[in-house]
Amino acid sequence: MPKSKRTPKKTKAPPNRLKHYRVQKLLSRAELANKAGVSIAVIEKIENGKTNPRIATKRKLIAGLGMTVDQAELVFPHYED
Repeated sequence: MPKSKRTPKKTKAPPNRLKHYRVQKLLSRAELANKAGVSIAVIEKIENGKTNPRIATKRKLIAGLGMTVDQAELVFPHYED
């Protein structure tokens, strides 16, 4: 019996509130990217749930938003340092 060719199911990254806090701080993606030292494409992927950022990227984004590591859980639920 031939094996069926299944495409792997794409899993979505854990939900985050990056866009919510970026908009609340009146920052464009480009402005946050500049402040955090990451690319606009990375921010787009995170906001659209297409990638789960590494801890170092999360730290940069939190700092770019002017937030503390203590507030990281607000943006990235299940944030682990």
